[in-house]
Parts: sequence; C-alpha cells; structure tokens
Amino acid sequence: MTWPALSLPYGHGTNYPLPFAFVRTAVFSSMRYRGRERPTYAQKTEIARHGGVPVYQLAGEQLDGNDLDVMAGCIRLVYDTGALDHATTSVQFLEKEFLRQLGWKTGGAQRSALIQSLERMRTAVFEFQADDLKDDNGVCQQTALILDFTRCLDGNRMRYTVTLGGHIASLMRVGKSLVNRSQRNALRDNSLAQSLHAFYETHKQPIPLPEATLRPLMRRDHMRDDKWLKTLSVALTELQKQTGWECALSSKGTVIVEKPKRPVNPAARQSPALPTPVLSQDDDDI
Repeated sequence: MTWPALSLPYGHGTNYPLPFAFVRTAVFSSMRYRGRERPTYAQKTEIARHGGVPVYQLAGEQLDGNDLDVMAGCIRLVYDTGALDHATTSVQFLEKEFLRQLGWKTGGAQRSALIQSLERMRTAVFEFQADDLKDDNGVCQQTALILDFTRCLDGNRMRYTVTLGGHIASLMRVGKSLVNRSQRNALRDNSLAQSLHAFYETHKQPIPLPEATLRPLMRRDHMRDDKWLKTLSVALTELQKQTGWECALSSKGTVIVEKPKRPVNPAARQSPALPTPVLSQDDDDI
C-alpha cells in the first residue's frame, strides 16, 4: 500500500494534506485541554463523524487541535520528501523549525507540548473501519496514529524522527483534502474556528447544516446550549474574517458557509510559475 498522489497542478505547497477521517470526525476535539481534565478512553467508543468510515477509540487520551497541528505537519513532510512508496514511513524535522511552521512559539512550553502531543498520538488506540485496514479474516486492525518517535541532538538543535502508522495512507486514499496552513495558523487563538475551518476545507460548496450536526463533531456536547451557540457565532465570525467565506448562524440554528467561486483563468493553467493556489483542492461536497 502506498500514499495517494495529490494530483494538484502546483503541488501542496506549504499546506496540509489531511484525510477526511481526521477532520470530518471528532477524533481531534475542538476543545483545548490546558488546565482541565483531558478525557480518556478505557473501552471501545464510537467517535462522532459526518459520513466516511466508522471510527472508534479504544484507549488513550482525547486528542485535540494541537495534536492535529502536529499530525498535519508530519503528513505534509511525507509529501515534501516524496516518500509515498511505503505506507509505514518516518519523517524527520528540527524542533524549532517545525514549531514555527505550525504557527507555534518556540519556547519551553511549546517544546514540551510537542513531546506530549506525540506521546498522546503514540498511546491512543483507534479502529478505522476501512476495507484496506482489515486483516485476512476481515477484522479491522487496531492501531495508533504514531508508532514511535525519537529525539536526538543534531549539533545544538533537537532533531525528531517520527514513524507514522501505515493506516494513515489508507485513510488518505479513502478521502483527502488540502487544508490552507496560513489560514489555520491565523485561527490558532480560536480553537473552534480552527476545527470548523478544517471541516469546511473538505467541501467545495457546503450545504447548510444544523448546529446540532456540528456540535458532536466539535466535541462541544458538554456546553450549555446558550454558551455553545454564542461560542459558535464568534467562531464563525472569525472564520469569515480569516478566509473570506460567508459564514453565519441563522435564527433557526442553521450554520451557513458559502465559499466564493474561483474564477477560471485560462492563462493561469499554462503558467508553471504561479504559486500554489490559496484555496484547498477538495474531493467532494457534503
């Protein structure tokens, strides 16, 4: 099994190739768990999803947007290096350079957060019920997102080697999208807006959705209804500001996101010197 090609005219640039299974589900919560208890899984639990393959978490801690940042950065490095021939693959990066690319600061707290994130993804156990992930008996394999990681000094810099689970390549083949990295980084101060951005990047022309559909995907079930709606409204305003999309929450509780249609420029197709398009290349709509 190999990683799928992205089939983009100008490549993925500095943006994030991600599988639908990571951004159309609640695998990565929109909550930030700083200073609060992070949920843990002790038994097989189905994860909320919007279409796609069923997914379960069996063990480990709840992942969040910081973890998705780290995973997205690692997947991007797979495509940067062109190491697509083997599903299970390792990527290397220098600590501070990697943190800057994620839009993080490079202090001690962020370096510790990177280690903690990698460890969470190494110990969290998932079951994605995709055909490629079944054994000879038709049973889905249970696996972690990250199989292992190591750190070592390279001169006076810290170098990481991270081995990604081979099932991520399979999930990319099932469905994938390109998430605009600069927009995601700009939304870092609003974790809900960041998660909504990743979700809507997977749709060319989103259809209106009830807020009740998005709520479990964002892991916001625990919030009071009024607080959730207020937080959602603020997040949509920030999402519109950073993307140029038209985002609104109707009085009936419907979330409406409209993306501007991209103009067709025949000359642009013939020019290899043009930069990577800002908007993501999507596989399908809702």
